[in-house]
Amino acid sequence: MKYYLKNIFDKYIMNIRVFIVRYHETDKLYTCLENLGIHDGVSITIINNRGTLDLSDKFPHVNIINNYARPDWSTSNLAKNWNEALVHGFEDLLKPACEKVIAVQADARINPEWYNNILNISPEIKFMSCGHGDEFLMFTPECVIDVGMFDERFSISALHELDYYLRCRSRIPQHTCIIDVNSWAGTQGFLKHNIHGLSDTDFILPTYKCGHNDEAKGGMHYHDNYIKYFEYKYGKGIDSAISDTKYISHTEHVHYPYFEKNIKSDVYILENNIEGERVIGLLDTYKPPSQRS
Repeated sequence: MKYYLKNIFDKYIMNIRVFIVRYHETDKLYTCLENLGIHDGVSITIINNRGTLDLSDKFPHVNIINNYARPDWSTSNLAKNWNEALVHGFEDLLKPACEKVIAVQADARINPEWYNNILNISPEIKFMSCGHGDEFLMFTPECVIDVGMFDERFSISALHELDYYLRCRSRIPQHTCIIDVNSWAGTQGFLKHNIHGLSDTDFILPTYKCGHNDEAKGGMHYHDNYIKYFEYKYGKGIDSAISDTKYISHTEHVHYPYFEKNIKSDVYILENNIEGERVIGLLDTYKPPSQRS
């Protein structure tokens, strides 16, 4: 598959779609956008979760999705926002609209050389994370085909990234690069999988992060519930799940059937006695009982 645009100088330009998730950040968002810069083949879209954002005077090249369906007083939900980025970014996994989707938190301090560094990373890398938790993520369509989407049952900004990292590490270990510097967050910070030897600072500079914003703080009231859900999903605690490099989850649910129809079937919950068939909801694989052999 070709994803490249060709410019007048006969150079190939990588087609990248960048998505920034924003709640209330303004000054830090401006810095993030300035450091991302403007590059041929790169589009930038902000998923705005609070109020109405209009940057047409300062950053006319930036697209904005004002997420009016999200109440201003709601807690953060990065699993849903990252999935929105994947759907809007690739559009179709077999005929993707871009080669890479970059997902960034609005308060991330981007290294201005991020674009050149992305161009120079190994083509073997299908998924990469760096910064604090999921501060800066990179996906290829092949990653999503092999691993699936974020689990939106982790509906606050906690454990969704650990869940996705564990799934990448188990399903595409040779194509995964996790450089999580989030040591202050406790257990999650010890999950690192950097066999390609990349540096965190190639993409993220030392950050402002020193705690949770208001949306994340609100979600932390429910954190214990999601620890319990994590233990239910994996059948073990966080420490054990990180230590078990051979465990592969087959417990994902379908969120966007029109997009997920090309994801490998063994990512999903399987119906009893029907090995390899996805949970009801994907029209390309589902057959009514009367038509099953």
